[in-house]
Amino acid sequence: MNAYLMEKAPEEVKLTTSKKPLVGSRFFDNDDDAEDDGSNYGVNTQQKSLCSSWKTYDNLGGREVMHDTQAQPGWKGSMNINAQQCADALNCYPLMVMVEGVEVTVKPGVHSFTITSQFARDEFHVALEGPELSPTFVEAHGNGTYTASYCVELPGFYKLYVRILQIDAQISFRKDTFKSPYSVNVQGNTRHPSTNTAEIPVAYASINSTLPHLRKSLVKAPIHLTESPQIRAMDSCTTVRQATQGRWVRFDHAVIYNLLPSSYLQQWEEFLEISRDEYIWIPYSCRLRPMNLDDIRVIFHNLTHCACCDSYIRTLFSATMYALGIFNKDETRDTSHGWFEGESKQLYQKNWEIKGMSMSWHDYKHFKKCLLKGPNGLAVENILANKVNSSQVANHAAMVKNSLGKFVFFVGHPWSGDDRRSKRHNYAIQHAQHAAFTKLGSEIDIFDAFAFTFPRIYHEACDSSHVSCISSERPTLLGVWELLILAQIL
Repeated sequence: MNAYLMEKAPEEVKLTTSKKPLVGSRFFDNDDDAEDDGSNYGVNTQQKSLCSSWKTYDNLGGREVMHDTQAQPGWKGSMNINAQQCADALNCYPLMVMVEGVEVTVKPGVHSFTITSQFARDEFHVALEGPELSPTFVEAHGNGTYTASYCVELPGFYKLYVRILQIDAQISFRKDTFKSPYSVNVQGNTRHPSTNTAEIPVAYASINSTLPHLRKSLVKAPIHLTESPQIRAMDSCTTVRQATQGRWVRFDHAVIYNLLPSSYLQQWEEFLEISRDEYIWIPYSCRLRPMNLDDIRVIFHNLTHCACCDSYIRTLFSATMYALGIFNKDETRDTSHGWFEGESKQLYQKNWEIKGMSMSWHDYKHFKKCLLKGPNGLAVENILANKVNSSQVANHAAMVKNSLGKFVFFVGHPWSGDDRRSKRHNYAIQHAQHAAFTKLGSEIDIFDAFAFTFPRIYHEACDSSHVSCISSERPTLLGVWELLILAQIL
């Protein structure tokens, strides 16, 4: 019979102000006689993957990534300098950032290590890259120590990156810590989720088969499916809230572990030719339908769309309309710009309306006018200034409800820390993300741009803030995936 994995309780770990490594692991082993009560990963373990409920907002959706706290009273770093001085000093960062307790061999599950630095509100980007791009979480303790955790499901070889994004949540920095990336070997079996919907036939390959219809560049290891569990296909994603709660899995491992219906493998391979990447986004609770740009163009064509409010949404839709052949190059160039300039901080680029697409650039009145026309495509709004006006969002969603359109609210996108001119940090964005999931009702369809893009903000980004644009005449990696997810609900 298929055994479930039993969680072994870790030893209690207490944080101290000492520099001893803080290490904690919750790992899962395969035991034929064991039963998993699922107490930490949802009521029905058969419908949960190992990491699907780790560090999330319960049933609301939304994955926490960073958590900060104020400095403990009286605490100061040993160098006694400010953030700007540290950024400029040769003997400060990354030299004075210590990473301790990284395990080189682990089992599937949750693992932690310690980062020690000179400031109470430093911001770090922790990324585990290998068979999957694993969700991570960093918690500041107010005394220069941080607990970094990650959850990993699929065995294999990984690289663990630990990057400094911001010094004391004030100065952008973006440098790897010494020894980053670390090499981590995940060993052991993992739990496979099943679902409660209609079956799709699964074609098993013979032992040592490499599924010859797949391109060799996408298959990095022999496929052994004879021991794979028989799984059922999930329902198709009908909301972006569902679709953006998931994980990035390398395509060859998605095949090895039977995470994709075999009938879709050819289509997913063709989609990866568009994204020019080997990772596929797999939602935890629903199934994405693979499409090519022609399929998506048919869906978007002749529909009217309303979008608001900042540059993330502007560059996304400017790139989307070009990728689908709706905008020409000049129209995309003209609509992709927008910034504040001069002493008066006037907006260089304001609202625009082209071929059924209305973009309200920091202008809710203009956005409302578009909504009153009854869009039959997408009505997209996002967070401005790290705050969520829940009543305003609810009113906008209600205006769309009586039309044929779909209302989508984007939570804040992550900040890479590349642009040192901007005083933005992911702690504040995360607070706004949490507010969106806790203050907006379940009837609001939320696109969790932060959780979706945070593992990949260094993968073909447009600039210091944007991940969706046109690059080399093609949409960027994350732009393609965001377009695919939005197409699922139209």
